[in-house]
Amino acid sequence: MTRWLILSLAFATPMPALAQLTTLSIHQRIVIRVPRPEPPGAVPTPVRWREAKGPRCVPLEGIAGAAMIEPERIDLLLADGNRLRARFDDACPALDFYRGLYVKANADGQLCAKRDAVRSRSGDACRITGFRKLVRRK
Repeated sequence: MTRWLILSLAFATPMPALAQLTTLSIHQRIVIRVPRPEPPGAVPTPVRWREAKGPRCVPLEGIAGAAMIEPERIDLLLADGNRLRARFDDACPALDFYRGLYVKANADGQLCAKRDAVRSRSGDACRITGFRKLVRRK
């Protein structure tokens, strides 16, 4: 009974003479910006890392930040405290110059080697060729 009343009221209201159509596009983008912190008065001790076998894909929700190491690679800081090194098929100097990178989210929510690329803020794309896990040297 209630449904019938709602429908009858909807059809009883007059339609406007001119209808206006609007298109809405939603784009999703993940931006990783990592500031370069400078602790006041303290000189941090450099950490030495060794590379080990890494995964093929990384969940995007697990990436907490990134650090530019060289034009051919960046280190991904993960939310669980681990680090991964992403290697590119070619040098990507624009990532360091513009201090940030963009990652296009896929339906699976993963960032995968040999499939995905990161983009600099200038629009340059850098294809990821592989990930290596970083382990602290003793």
